Amino acid sequence: MTRRRKAILIDSGNVAGAPQLLGASQDVKNWMTYLKTPLGGFWNDHTDEIKQMSMPSKDELINELMSLSCYDYAFITFSGHGGHNTQTGKDFIFLNNTTIISINEIIDLLKPLEVKTTLIIDACRTNMIPPAYFKDSDIRKQVEILLENLKKPPITDYKDFPYADGILLETFCKPITDNIENIQKKWWKQMDSIPSEIVLIQSCNKGESASEGIDESQQFGLFSRSMIDAAFNKDFDNRLR
Repeated sequence: MTRRRKAILIDSGNVAGAPQLLGASQDVKNWMTYLKTPLGGFWNDHTDEIKQMSMPSKDELINELMSLSCYDYAFITFSGHGGHNTQTGKDFIFLNNTTIISINEIIDLLKPLEVKTTLIIDACRTNMIPPAYFKDSDIRKQVEILLENLKKPPITDYKDFPYADGILLETFCKPITDNIENIQKKWWKQMDSIPSEIVLIQSCNKGESASEGIDESQQFGLFSRSMIDAAFNKDFDNRLR
């Protein structure tokens, strides 16, 4: 029986009225590159294994999440704007210009599916009340409230591994001698050793802002990029603390 996995890579860094997060779309490209390498598990973007979503509607996201019921493993990433709702005590993310969704709601949608899932959220968790325009049509209020609550995260000069696609792929592939099928079998074996649950990984603590990084070639979510780099540098304690 063929085992199935699905990656859903989401970016929402261009919310109207908020500072544009140039690194959000780059994060999706970086995760895509990583997944297609041997260390990432040789995912195939020419099938339905990888789905990229940019500024999705809530219905579009829910449909993708519901489709996971027939999969054995799901890998979901989000890069973009987010916050911590001080009224509800829940973290949320901006899907597009008019829609937010709480992290709790995403997890509640996933739980009944009983799919082993890794959920990575690279977004701020600053304390705020969601902008009134999600319930109000006053455009002036939209811009004023959003700009007040969504401060542009700092840009950090990142001088670590040069993340050019060619260098990355060469680094990952050079020590690999197995064929794709064997590598994928090892990937599934490792995945089977992990408990069947939803693992949530967030880029910062409640009340904090996530940062973007920049190097010679690109701007990116600093947390997402650090996770990918740490995967082959094996230096999680120093890089992701």
